[in-house]
Amino acid sequence: MDREEIRRQQMIGMAVGVLGGIMTANFFPNFREGVGGFGPAIFLGAAIGAFMGAPAAVQRLGLIFTRDPKKEATNLVIGMLVPVLVILAIYWFVW
Repeated sequence: MDREEIRRQQMIGMAVGVLGGIMTANFFPNFREGVGGFGPAIFLGAAIGAFMGAPAAVQRLGLIFTRDPKKEATNLVIGMLVPVLVILAIYWFVW
């Protein structure tokens, strides 16, 4: 996959993430207050969306943990879980 395609996927992911961040901030005021307001909730959604929008980049992150390029599905799942778990850990420790 070339760099242009990865960037296009990341932009689509960011757009969906911004929309998801806006919806989350509106419907869950406890989350909005927990991350510091409306702006950080939208930024968090955009960051997660950009990361999840590029499966090739997510697979590389999973490859760091499994160290086996043959396990593509496992790398993808682990790569998707890592940023979510980091954000939840930060949210849990700050709260």
